[in-house]
Amino acid sequence: MSKEFIINKDIKAKLFPSLTDIKHVLVVIHGFTGSKNSSTCKVLAEALNKEGFEIITFDLPRHGDNISNVPITYKESIECVSLVDEYVKETYKGHKIS
Repeated sequence: MSKEFIINKDIKAKLFPSLTDIKHVLVVIHGFTGSKNSSTCKVLAEALNKEGFEIITFDLPRHGDNISNVPITYKESIECVSLVDEYVKETYKGHKIS
């Protein structure tokens, strides 16, 4: 079971909660033209959730639910990843994060 949510007002994210006590938090970033809804993210989460992994994935700018004709920039992508990193570190203090 997954839950969609928003990080920092505009980053569309998806949480695949751990099925046991959280041992590790894993942030998964999709590939070029991918999205938080990719089958790879789902399969990975299903395999790791029962082992205590909490999985968070999100759409980079101009990907997934954020598709547009405006060209993406590296700067935008880096800023997005940095905001997700800050969110995860704040939300999961005391947990191992990868």
